[in-house]
Amino acid sequence: MKLIHSFRAFIEDEVTLNKDRQNRIITGIQVVRDFLKENKIFGDNFKGVTAQGSVRQGTSIKPVDDNDFDVDLLFEMKMFDDWEPKDYLENLHNVFKETERYKDIVDKRGKSRCVTLDYESDFHIDIVPCIEVNGSFCIMNRPNNSYEQTDADGYAIWFNGRSKIALGSYLVDCVKLTKYIRDRKEIPIKSVLLTTIMGNQINDGDSRISIDLPTAFRILIQRMDNYLQSYQNAPIVANPALPTEYFNRDLDQDKFIESKNKIHDIRAKVEEAYLCADAEESVTKWRNVFGDDFPLADEDVGKAVSPSIVFSLGDYSHRQAITAIPGCRGESLNNSIRVRIDGYLYSNDGNKKFRGIKSNVKIGSGFGLRYVAHTNAREPYEMYWQVVNTGQHATNCGVTALRGGFFKAHLLTGGMSSNKHINWERSLYTGCHWIECFIIQNNLCEARSGRFYVNIKNPSY
Repeated sequence: MKLIHSFRAFIEDEVTLNKDRQNRIITGIQVVRDFLKENKIFGDNFKGVTAQGSVRQGTSIKPVDDNDFDVDLLFEMKMFDDWEPKDYLENLHNVFKETERYKDIVDKRGKSRCVTLDYESDFHIDIVPCIEVNGSFCIMNRPNNSYEQTDADGYAIWFNGRSKIALGSYLVDCVKLTKYIRDRKEIPIKSVLLTTIMGNQINDGDSRISIDLPTAFRILIQRMDNYLQSYQNAPIVANPALPTEYFNRDLDQDKFIESKNKIHDIRAKVEEAYLCADAEESVTKWRNVFGDDFPLADEDVGKAVSPSIVFSLGDYSHRQAITAIPGCRGESLNNSIRVRIDGYLYSNDGNKKFRGIKSNVKIGSGFGLRYVAHTNAREPYEMYWQVVNTGQHATNCGVTALRGGFFKAHLLTGGMSSNKHINWERSLYTGCHWIECFIIQNNLCEARSGRFYVNIKNPSY
């Protein structure tokens, strides 16, 4: 079954890099650009800094287990007459190393063609110096002390062109989905190689085809599998804009065979999920492809709340103040501590996961709701939750339905949770409600997630 709405929810809520991290990328790139432009060594030769790779193509995804992710930057500069290729990398490393801001985060990974700034537990920036030599752009190979031709702009133009074709209009999402699978099934193929192979599967004749995302994904996985199966040995995959630049240098024969076999297995599972006629059985099969976070959207099972229904926040004077938290003297927010809530929709018994949800979601009654708090706070700390229900339905059902107090995380069955970061609720009362979590350290509230709103329509009210 296609499960078109489920695919869209999965792309938006689980696969795509979240907005706060995207914003930190933009800020990080600008800071690096300004630093290099004003640097006493590189400033006079500065030409520009541009994002490359997944950031430029729009194919960045959430890393596994919330680990760090990479940002590729091309640092274009004028040629230094008295420098060898390795000097560009060594001098670039040194200008970062000599600063208070970067001295502890520069170049921990020892890469050959770039200098790395490693923002631990968030992201790392790979800065690739580039110069123009005799009309061609070159990057530097430090171990070989040599220049290597490149055409990053040409590649980006090619990928953008593939993405504008009808079937290719889903190319960005299909690449993201495939990278998501690759990271979780440990397929040993680099992003640029995977992206190029998938882009090469877009045919000019696809401009006459109008399809949906699940179908496009199915077709591209079929084509990618056919391509890989046609080779016994690792193929040569070149930059479509520069045939002398090869992307398969890290794909040895063992990695090729492993990647080829795993893609073939994925294709078979995609076929099973796509051709399955039952929605709930199909989502189980799609989870064999993507993992347990693949959702079953309301629209795919006919349980959606009509968008014409308008919800508004009711009276919340029953909400307790932070000082009602046991031992808490008040609020003293620490800007360095962050906490957020991710929400997920489950069946009423909590055994079947449907999809991720965002704040201000509209859902029906009779669902399980799982909230997961993510924080960078350092132990020891206490976490408290607060649910505030509003509206006439909850009011009619009494104080226990309105809630408003503080509690520690509990299970769907009502017992205490062994994980303070995971709290379960049920959708019951028609109205607009919210949940929030709080970090308590030293008898003070040092961080709070902000309100995560849920709009519920109970058909019996």
